[in-house]
Amino acid sequence: MKRNWPVGRQLTGGFGLNALSDDELYAIHLATLEVLEKRGVFVEDPEALDIFDGGGAVVDRRNRIAKIPPHVVEDAIHSAPSKIIAAGRRPENDVVLEDGRVNFSNFGEAVNVIDPYTGEVRPSTKKDLGASALLVDYLSDFDVYEHAVSATDVPQGALNIHDAEAVLTNTTKHVFLCAGSAREARKIIEIGALITGGRDKLAQRPIFTLNVAPVSPLKLVKELCEVTIEAARSGVQVGVISAGMGGASSPVTLAGTLVVQNAEILSGIVLSQLTRKGAPVLYGSSTTVMDLAHATWSIGSPELGMISAAGAQIARYYHLPSWAAGGWVDSKIVDGQAVFEHCQSALLAALAGANIIYGAGGIAMGMILSFGKLVMDNEFNRMIRHILRGIPVNDETLAVDVIHEVGVFEDFLSHDHTLKHMKTRSQPRLMDRRPLENWRESGGGMDIMQKADEEARRILENHKPEPLPAEILAGIRSIVEEAEEECHLSTGKSTATHR
Repeated sequence: MKRNWPVGRQLTGGFGLNALSDDELYAIHLATLEVLEKRGVFVEDPEALDIFDGGGAVVDRRNRIAKIPPHVVEDAIHSAPSKIIAAGRRPENDVVLEDGRVNFSNFGEAVNVIDPYTGEVRPSTKKDLGASALLVDYLSDFDVYEHAVSATDVPQGALNIHDAEAVLTNTTKHVFLCAGSAREARKIIEIGALITGGRDKLAQRPIFTLNVAPVSPLKLVKELCEVTIEAARSGVQVGVISAGMGGASSPVTLAGTLVVQNAEILSGIVLSQLTRKGAPVLYGSSTTVMDLAHATWSIGSPELGMISAAGAQIARYYHLPSWAAGGWVDSKIVDGQAVFEHCQSALLAALAGANIIYGAGGIAMGMILSFGKLVMDNEFNRMIRHILRGIPVNDETLAVDVIHEVGVFEDFLSHDHTLKHMKTRSQPRLMDRRPLENWRESGGGMDIMQKADEEARRILENHKPEPLPAEILAGIRSIVEEAEEECHLSTGKSTATHR
């Protein structure tokens, strides 16, 4: 029976949260404008200072300070796109970054891995980097990929170019990379153009984003400036990721830390928009707090999730796509602490509407990558997505007619309504809901991490990402070798080619 429920009812559209009120958002915005106008930001790069100067900022070249008036900041916010397509090498892997869409990525950038076969913790290699990309390529609840580990076995002067080769050849999902200079950015862009069929096509469908990081407090270092400018001119999106530490490089109060973070991100966005209006850019939060008892960067703390949720809400306030830390772990092993730390911050960021939540797979304050934990966190991502869908309320789900039919003496298990909607329930693949005896008898009573490690090994041995044509692979290899040679010429040291 069709029923006329009260007119004007509101639908939740899923679960969510507001970390800040409208008045608090406005207060943070005004405080940020004051900091940018009166204190300004340190700008290390001369060309960036020229761009700020020409765009209306007050530039002190002697001290390399740019003071940015409010109207310049707000013009940049308005000109930056509110929607970005994070294109995959395969179009079916495209991800839309806009309000109301939550996506997941892995953690980056660890310098060690837990070997998936020996369990040994060892320095990460280029092969590990490719393996992590392959794993994320397979796992359905990772939407994009960030370079997960550092290739410690390649010449460090060409590290980011090696990263691009290892990653872009092992996943067809959108990729987040780093570049340490305009020269490196140009080489990575050259690789992207080779894969997509030219610079124009890369600008139409950027298959990677270049992440840059201000140095807290309030410093736009040379690397950030060069890469931001190069990316804007090339049509490649850039993620401006603030990574402050409350109590050390930003105020101990979370509100004060949000002001510093906001000022750093917005100054990077201003540079991008003054370089080219409409250049695609992400508002990124990688900020946490210092544990003042141990003088450590605490990434598993509740504060990280709180800052990420607030950062995502500020990005929504500005109608900007967002990137937020979530799922970061202080625990040194994959244990109960690691599970709690992952879920608390990932869920907070998701409920706040962060467009990309990154942090899965890492432990030990981001120093170690676990392939098994990537698989386990993929399962947690799926459960968080299920929560975000909320509780649909309509004629079909209220099930009043079904309740009438079943009455007080029967059960709902055999009703057609149950069969019709049973797949709307959460459906774990690793988490076990069987009775104790069944769990013991099937699979030898393995815990979730043992099952995840086993699944990781299976994927690494069997999954084959869509390969690039041989001529493109050869072209990428040539770019990598050229980068190594340039590194050799600049340092005077010999370099070896790593594949």
